[in-house]
Amino acid sequence: MKKSLSERQSPESTAGFVSLLAVRSLTVLNDNMARWIVIGLGKRAAASVGTAPAAVLAIGTAVYVVPFVLFAWLAGWLADRYPKRSIVIRWKFAEVLIGILAAVAIAWGAGSGVVLGGIPLGLWLLLGVVGLFGLQTTLLNPSLLGTIPETVPTAKLSSANGIFALVSLAATLVGMAAGNWLADMTWLTPQLDLDRPLPMWLSTIPWGFAVPAAIALFSVATLGWVLSLRLPNVPAADAKALFPRNGISKTVEDLRALCASRRLIGAAAGIVFFWGIAAVAQLNVDQYAFESGATSQSQVTPLLLALVIGIGGGSLLAGRLSGQGIDADSSVNLGIVPVGGMIMAIACLALAFSRQDIFQPDASLSVGMVSAAWWLFLLGVGAGMFDVPLEAYLQEQSPPARLGATLASTNLLVFTGMLISSIGYYVLRMPVGAEELAEPLFSARSIFLIFSLCAGVATVTAIFSAPRSSLRVFVDWLIKLLYRFRIVGNQSLPVDGPAVIVGNHISWLDGFLVVLASHRPVRMVVYGPNIKGRFLKRLAAQWRFILFDPHPKSIARALHEIESGLANGDFIGIFCEGGISRSGQLLGFKRGLERILKRVDAPAVPLAIDGLWGSIFSFSEGRFFTKWPYPFRRSITMRFGPLVPSGQSPAVIRLALQETAAGAVFDRFKRNTEGVIADAATAEAFSACCVLRRSDRLLVSLKEGDPLCHVFADRRSHRLSVSVEACKEKVSAEEFIQLFQRRQVTVWLAKHEQLDDILAFARSEPDKSIVVPEVIVVPVRSVLEFEQLANTLSQFESVFEVTPIVAYAPPECGLVAMSTPPSRAQS
Repeated sequence: MKKSLSERQSPESTAGFVSLLAVRSLTVLNDNMARWIVIGLGKRAAASVGTAPAAVLAIGTAVYVVPFVLFAWLAGWLADRYPKRSIVIRWKFAEVLIGILAAVAIAWGAGSGVVLGGIPLGLWLLLGVVGLFGLQTTLLNPSLLGTIPETVPTAKLSSANGIFALVSLAATLVGMAAGNWLADMTWLTPQLDLDRPLPMWLSTIPWGFAVPAAIALFSVATLGWVLSLRLPNVPAADAKALFPRNGISKTVEDLRALCASRRLIGAAAGIVFFWGIAAVAQLNVDQYAFESGATSQSQVTPLLLALVIGIGGGSLLAGRLSGQGIDADSSVNLGIVPVGGMIMAIACLALAFSRQDIFQPDASLSVGMVSAAWWLFLLGVGAGMFDVPLEAYLQEQSPPARLGATLASTNLLVFTGMLISSIGYYVLRMPVGAEELAEPLFSARSIFLIFSLCAGVATVTAIFSAPRSSLRVFVDWLIKLLYRFRIVGNQSLPVDGPAVIVGNHISWLDGFLVVLASHRPVRMVVYGPNIKGRFLKRLAAQWRFILFDPHPKSIARALHEIESGLANGDFIGIFCEGGISRSGQLLGFKRGLERILKRVDAPAVPLAIDGLWGSIFSFSEGRFFTKWPYPFRRSITMRFGPLVPSGQSPAVIRLALQETAAGAVFDRFKRNTEGVIADAATAEAFSACCVLRRSDRLLVSLKEGDPLCHVFADRRSHRLSVSVEACKEKVSAEEFIQLFQRRQVTVWLAKHEQLDDILAFARSEPDKSIVVPEVIVVPVRSVLEFEQLANTLSQFESVFEVTPIVAYAPPECGLVAMSTPPSRAQS
């Protein structure tokens, strides 16, 4: 696995992530604060000379976005050619200078000077400052984002991006609020504005109306520059990169390099989609509110706040959930992306068909308002889950020497996508009809429906782009919903290099559970005839199953593929029993699989799967699937045993697996069992050997001191999860036969003498129809007792066509040996 940038640096560099978050938050705060100051002043200045505020907003947007398009190539080259810390420090200092220019322009007055093109000269100066902020952000962002993989380990890249996104979002909100507040208290010109009185201490200062904005912009920029000095000093990714003389050709080259990698362009496309939707989602929420009865901008705020909080929560959630990838060279779980897309699609669909009466005339809180806020929150959660893994994956998979160029090219595509989506939104909202009766071409709800369709397409695309990761997430969440899933001892798994995981085979879920339990991708060895149909075959190909048939040539091919995988450092998973256990116990290893195991030159890791016997996916009760799950959310433990060195025989590996399974069962009994653990183990073994079903009725006719009596003939017998009736008093053969019929007994735990009595009664009443239980178990203490019992068992079978089973239970040892009844041994 390739090493991340952070793994090639000193451990101290990880501490720089906190400084990076501080620098990022202050950068976003100042950027948004400056833009919203200009937006507030710009709308008032434009209105003062009769110009539509929309024209100012359009010019300001273009001025801010153009640097991202024109100078992405330069930003990428700087981030790769020089240490990212030095680039961040220089452009943060440039932000201080731009803040000073902004303060000067605000002090001169946004409404001052001659009017050029319908806009005052002072406002043109402020728009120029916005352009400088756009240029500074363009050249800073690749170095700032590229510092993330330099300051955190690869395993924490997703989590770091989630925190990074949350911090950026919070800074955006604070910057927006602060910018609007500062714009409201700032005069358009140095002349007295009676509508905006200044505090006494400001009114005595020259240009006092500009002091709050100037102090805010300058102090935030200065603090960010000072904190940037604390970033870790990491060498340049490509210190020999030559300066590109032709910006256009450099841009084309960077885009071609991005498109040449299927992984990188896929992640970039997803990020572009996210930001394309985000660029117009806020505008559509605004229009949605006014179409639903809102009469003021303040009524829109709760809806926007719900969306923003959702994005922050989704970003953190994605960072927490996407920290383990399924591919050998990735620690990012891309399976979270389609989940986010699915949530976005559902939320947008719900908003498209939401109630019209969200806002009430009396300003009371309505069900429609709560519902809309909820769906907008979910839309934000989905958006955060969609974007964060892609951002982390792009940083992880990008070649270190071209990380800056990759991020810059992605920024170029992002802003191009945002521009296209903004134009598309404008077209969709164009008024149609007579001027007085004009209505938008598409309502805000219709646009949410379009968003839902786009999110659905993005979800399907994400699933097909990362099918293994998507399926892993689905199976992982499904299993954790249905079961309480525990992993024990996985620290024994090698961090790198090959290994063979040898597990017991209890159920149809085992193969998936092995994959989920390992922190590294596992290639399972699977019996080929079980993989039927196009879906399963495609699934096997995606999960890189190694298929085999019970034929020498097939085993040879499987062995060759296993050896090739181990040579490449893969984890190989194998169930050597050759099939799912019919009793819940570990079976013997099949000879063909033993041959494979003998040829493997890699350490083996025993894995005991405990807790699935009794589930619908196991063969408990003599069948798969066709039974009710009981209990709901049963506990499953995946217990890894100590590593078995390479070169050991299959017998040694099986013994290690047995010991690991015994440890798992012991831990389960210790957690869940009241009383003697040995008795609980005996009951479980008895249940497995008899293949007990929940419909069974067990009759125990043992007396105190008989083998197994203390396990089954008291209150602790509920461990078997079947109906149990104890009969300790002496009962005649005829009474036993009546009891069998009355209680519908299917399993009888009997004594030797009781079988003799039943036989004697049958001979005395040859014409009477006698029905005995399907399963009869006779416990014995010693081999001598078994020899005395053999003749009785033979006669009983010839008379009733039911074969009684002997349970060997020596004193103080519990159940040692027992066969499965013939009537229940059939699969």
